[in-house]
Amino acid sequence: MPESEDHLSTRKEEILTLSYIYDELHISVDDLSGSLVIPVELEHHIRIKCTREEQVRFLPGITLTFATSEMYPESEPPAIALECCWLSTQKLRQVEDDARQIWETSKELCLYNIIDEITGWAKNIFGLEMLRLSQTAFEDAILFAQKEEERRFEEGAYFCGVCLEYRKGTECFKLSRCGHIFCRVIPLHSIQIGSYWG
Repeated sequence: MPESEDHLSTRKEEILTLSYIYDELHISVDDLSGSLVIPVELEHHIRIKCTREEQVRFLPGITLTFATSEMYPESEPPAIALECCWLSTQKLRQVEDDARQIWETSKELCLYNIIDEITGWAKNIFGLEMLRLSQTAFEDAILFAQKEEERRFEEGAYFCGVCLEYRKGTECFKLSRCGHIFCRVIPLHSIQIGSYWG
C-alpha cells in the first residue's frame, strides 16, 4: 500500500522541525534523512590515556546519521548510525541499540527524543570512567579540548584584578598554574606576582 501524502508530510515535518532546533543539522535532498554532530561537553573532567594520561572536559562530537522509512513510526524505528573517533565500535553499536529502544517504548515520532537522550548520555561519557585511545584519537581529542577551552574563554567576560575593569576574553590571558586572569592591556612584566598575592 503506497504511503499517503499526509503520512509522508508528517515524516518530513519532523525533520524540518529538527532543523529549526539544531542549526547544524544537515537534511538530505529527500527531506527524509540527515545528519547532526552532537557536541560533547562533559559534566566533569575525564581521564584519557594513550602513552600518557590527560584530563579533558570537551571531546570531538558524535555524528548521528538518521533516516526514516514509510513504515516509521508505526511499525519501524528510524534507521540511525553513530560515528565517533573516541568510542569503540562495540560501544557505538550498544548506544545505537539503546537509542532504538526509545522508539520501542513509544512507537511514535522520536528523532528529537533520540538526539536528546544521546546528548544526555554523552555528558557523562556513556558511563565510562576513562578512555583508552589510539595515538591518533588521543592527539585529536587533546587538540579539540584545547581549542574548545580557548573558544569558551574568548567568548567570556572577566574581571581584571589590576585595572579593575571587566574585559572580553579576547582581551585577557589566564595564568595556567593558578587560573588568575588579567587583561592584555596590563604589560605582563608590570605584574609583581609575589607582591600581588602576598
